Amino acid sequence: MVRILKENSTGELLINPDNKTFGRSAYICKSKECLTKVMKKNKLSKILKANISENLIKEIESVLN
Repeated sequence: MVRILKENSTGELLINPDNKTFGRSAYICKSKECLTKVMKKNKLSKILKANISENLIKEIESVLN
């Protein structure tokens, strides 16, 4: 699973942060199909309550490979 976190203090979106970082988080399974489904229905931005940039999507895809 890949953890995506919106940091509580700064609002920054992080991929696979350490366990000591607090904030709103979402988990995606390690397959491109999961990422496609999540992005198609805009679920990730709804869960994290943040806009998801294209750069972040590319970073997530690189972690999945």
